[in-house]
Amino acid sequence: MEADLVKIGNELRLHISQCYGGSEHFYRNKYTGFVNTGGVEQLAYIAKAHWLVSDVGGVVMTLFKPPIEFQIWELAVGDDHSATLTCRVDRDAPTIYRQTYSFTTFPLGDWKFYVVDGVMMLESEY
Repeated sequence: MEADLVKIGNELRLHISQCYGGSEHFYRNKYTGFVNTGGVEQLAYIAKAHWLVSDVGGVVMTLFKPPIEFQIWELAVGDDHSATLTCRVDRDAPTIYRQTYSFTTFPLGDWKFYVVDGVMMLESEY
């Protein structure tokens, strides 16, 4: 499993390095209406992490009323495969949302995403 996660992590980092300057394709969740870019859609497919898009979308669409125009989301995955998902409105701002996961198969490391005007995107797509 560890070797597979390293391979997936490397594939994700390569994918992210090739996604820059916006996206031509957008995907809307038919249940929540939450929108994400093609880069996020590919990341979710590669890492089998549609749960991540769903969790972020659920928070954005239900808890943040009125909507927050700009959000920084970070997923930190530890060596023990536990993870913490956080949201801030600026780099140095306090955390406004935190969720912990006791286990995930998402690749180890720190992963950053933005939600801008209700659209989730890779940091490199911003």
